[in-house]
Amino acid sequence: MTVPTQQEKTLKTLRRHLALAAPNLSRSGRRQSRRIEGQLQSNTSARCFSEVTIALPSTGEEHRSRLRTVIKAITSLQRDEQRGDYRLRLIVFGPESTDTKTRVLGDRSSPSSVVRWIMEQLTAGTETPTAPVRLSKPDREGLFIVMFEQAPTPLPQALRGQLDQHPQRQTLWMSLDKDCFTPGPPPNLAPEDPQTLSDEAKVVGYSERGLVNSLLCFMRQNPSHLRRFLECCDWDPASPNRRPLPDGDALLNALESGTASITYIVETSFAQFGDPDLIIVINSPERRWRFFVEAKVIPYDKSAKENHTGPSPGMQQKGFNSSINGQLSLKYRLARALAVYRKEEGRLQEPDSLFEAAKGDLLDPSGNRSNPKGAPRHLEKAANLKLLVERHLIQPRQSPEDFLRDTWFIALTHEEDDNHPNPIPLSKALDKNPVYFEHESPTLSSIAWSHTGWSSWAKLREQMPSLKSNDDFAAVWEIVTFPP
Repeated sequence: MTVPTQQEKTLKTLRRHLALAAPNLSRSGRRQSRRIEGQLQSNTSARCFSEVTIALPSTGEEHRSRLRTVIKAITSLQRDEQRGDYRLRLIVFGPESTDTKTRVLGDRSSPSSVVRWIMEQLTAGTETPTAPVRLSKPDREGLFIVMFEQAPTPLPQALRGQLDQHPQRQTLWMSLDKDCFTPGPPPNLAPEDPQTLSDEAKVVGYSERGLVNSLLCFMRQNPSHLRRFLECCDWDPASPNRRPLPDGDALLNALESGTASITYIVETSFAQFGDPDLIIVINSPERRWRFFVEAKVIPYDKSAKENHTGPSPGMQQKGFNSSINGQLSLKYRLARALAVYRKEEGRLQEPDSLFEAAKGDLLDPSGNRSNPKGAPRHLEKAANLKLLVERHLIQPRQSPEDFLRDTWFIALTHEEDDNHPNPIPLSKALDKNPVYFEHESPTLSSIAWSHTGWSSWAKLREQMPSLKSNDDFAAVWEIVTFPP
């Protein structure tokens, strides 16, 4: 058995990136709309690019093999999709090209000739003019690859301006030191002129919303931060001991290899299912994973409410749906609704059997004058169905069991120390656990219970040093922990 070389592994990873990022174009270069796509023959469209721009910091000998690998992957994809009329250009920047000075080595409409020409220039070491050039605006349907070194790399202002406006999905960043790709810029890329940044502009958040927003902005900088966040969660439903992310090997591998795209959905409304503080959606070419995150700035035990005991048990209690266990229970019901969603029905609704179980188990009072017996929880707002549910959350032709195996629930609470044990396993004895209605569906309930994780803000802060030193997070943390 032949062991693939590092270059072959890099080439394969890049091909997966390109296939994930490529838009659906016709052979003539025009983007297909969904409305007319079905009216055309299947061989008239392809997932490819109309334009490819590659920017790299130097043309030193150590970078040439990596550049050849990148160009080989691009030409292979375009050839397989029978698209030979795309534009390919190479932009070189570095210490010798400060301000807006860049060296444009290729900007031609004939990819085969420009590739040969670029390689000839690199092999010969020919210097090209370093006079300032006006960079033409790249096609938003095109691919933008930025090759960078691990050390902080200043980017010319003209290049940075283009990257800020280019869709993140069509922008890939390649580390020359590690031969890895990410869909977003690494945090160590320095702006061209630090003096143009304002030290006056600061963002100060408050309460759980401020902590969630600062965590989100931090994780968005690099997929490795998201992976570390998931690793800091405790996933054992039976004891306070640590357990790795259940059923998460494929997900973590996708994050590690850089083949996944990530979407963060912040505090959006799902009507009767509540407003999740954060939903993390991770897409690979084959699968889609979801994390529902609910956050508090008080301990789990103080936020949670009794499910069955007390003078007003379950949903009869005021504020039950805002408690940490009440919110997780609603997110489970939301996940069950997503698992059976049908676009043609025009609404997102939980199964009738689940609603009946909630009425019996948690005394769900979701009735009204016209229907005193109540009705299953649902969402009907067309914009939320089309732009959130259909675009980001559902996975067609997936059974409820498989849907829940790709779904997790996370509680973030504020405990006194970073060594606090997982409170969720202990919450059952206090009748303050999330309710997943075991008697209605033991199988689905068991999956959800094993996919319920917890972490504390103090634990994240101590186990993620770069988050601890993050200015935005530190500003909120100071307010949250200020002595009463």
